[in-house]
Amino acid sequence: MVRILSLLSKKQNLYLVTLRQSRKNLLSQLKRLNLLKYFKRVLSKSPVLFNSKNNWKIKMKMISDIANSGDIMVGDTGTDILCGQGLQMSTVAVTYGINNQKQLNKFSPDYLINKPTQLMKIINKLS
Repeated sequence: MVRILSLLSKKQNLYLVTLRQSRKNLLSQLKRLNLLKYFKRVLSKSPVLFNSKNNWKIKMKMISDIANSGDIMVGDTGTDILCGQGLQMSTVAVTYGINNQKQLNKFSPDYLINKPTQLMKIINKLS
């Protein structure tokens, strides 16, 4: 995954958008894993309620000022996919996160992948 992030960050601006209770813990984890350097910005917000049906709207508001035509939303939750769809982005659901293929298919992503290496092929196709 680090190799993929490294390659992508050289070609694209990468943003990490997440709903977390603690931004401090998030940044600490990213630093400890040496991943922070790959992201142009890390956007986080504490959700009102986890698993709320409106969390995708929270995420959408977080990135609406930086989202551009042709951007791609990559995520492992329905919240991520709905957010990308709401901003008219191409969406890529990844099964190597917290949800499986059956759960993610319910949100009709444009692409669904099982391995990080598949992401590069999709991004090259869409770029």
